[in-house]
Amino acid sequence: MENLSDPQTLYQDILQTAFEKLRKTLPKKYKETHETINTFFDQLKQDKERNANQYFGVFKECIETKDAKLIETSIYYIHKLISHGFLDGNCRDFTQNAEREENRNNAESGQERLLIDSIVESVCSCRSEKNENVQVQLIKVLLTLMTSSTYEVHGASLQEIIHTLFTIHLTSKSSVNQTTAKAALTQIVNAIFKRMEEHNVFLLSHNLCSKIFQIGSI
Repeated sequence: MENLSDPQTLYQDILQTAFEKLRKTLPKKYKETHETINTFFDQLKQDKERNANQYFGVFKECIETKDAKLIETSIYYIHKLISHGFLDGNCRDFTQNAEREENRNNAESGQERLLIDSIVESVCSCRSEKNENVQVQLIKVLLTLMTSSTYEVHGASLQEIIHTLFTIHLTSKSSVNQTTAKAALTQIVNAIFKRMEEHNVFLLSHNLCSKIFQIGSI
């Protein structure tokens, strides 16, 4: 049972359980990923920072296997880590090779690609997955990312999220998932407009204060 009163224990419990389930489900042919999980088990024992960004690579590798059970488990624990604030993606994307990262940075006006973009990309790469449990996890994690004030998702990553939810809404064989995806889209659009309105109010207030200061200095 998760100890909600102790963030450090909760952090380690979530990751330890995630690693155990991934290792159990992961086929033996993925030797490097197995080795990475084993390394992370040892690393987690000494980890006092409560920053799960460093472990995201193993979830990404498991998603890339295209195994529905691994995908479901990976996204479930990505969502859990995000919900508790342990995985924020607010760092350089270390999961890309140097050449690909440079190309992406150039395409995005020289802005450094963040890990949050890789998280969104990995999760959304599963949008064509027909497994209904995977679809449920997709909807949950994307809704959390877009309605939380902790995460800043925009540009190409925002488009990926909208595209993914539309795909689930239009192609899922589950009427429940179709309806849930549509509801998530509505919440996300409302959240986007709310942020835009708050930003405009801030700009108006800032401009008004500047004008008052200018008048007062005359």
